[in-house]
Amino acid sequence: MKKIKIQDNIFVNPMPVVLIGSSSQRKDNFMNCAWISQVNVAPAIVSISINKNHKTAISIKETQCFSINIPTEELMEKTDYSGMVSNRRISKKELFDVFYSEEFKVPMIKECAVNIECKVVDIKEFQTNTVFFGKFINCYSEKKYLTNNKLDNNKINGFSVIMPDNIYISKGKKIGNALDENTMKKFSLLY
Repeated sequence: MKKIKIQDNIFVNPMPVVLIGSSSQRKDNFMNCAWISQVNVAPAIVSISINKNHKTAISIKETQCFSINIPTEELMEKTDYSGMVSNRRISKKELFDVFYSEEFKVPMIKECAVNIECKVVDIKEFQTNTVFFGKFINCYSEKKYLTNNKLDNNKINGFSVIMPDNIYISKGKKIGNALDENTMKKFSLLY
């Protein structure tokens, strides 16, 4: 089998989809994010990559904390919508039932299966994006997502995105379209 050279601007797929929570000047925000990766186990540290111009990146720089909210398939449309509109235009807090973490009071989404409060431990700047490294401070879930007191990924029913095809998948099957115009229209009418 002969390898051929291909373009170098490709995506490492599939990418897990989360909602990043942040707050600045008493204004809560949630952003769809798929550029996320665990980078350390003990202590647990994750990296998230966000465009420098996004309100979320600016807020996280100000407060040095954020939340990771792992949505279930049932939240796919709201999650998608959160990635298409700016908090400068509408309050995405209105889409969800929000609670606040214990340590830093960052906004979290009750409907999500897992919520993780993170403190920024490092920041790396690139040309277009800022990568935040967040240490897990507190993690939250519900009993229905646990087996033997541990998270059970089969119960969480999270989803991933495949880029640049803009397809959401769960357990290997397509469940919807990312950046979907119909979702934008639906929620634009509601909020």
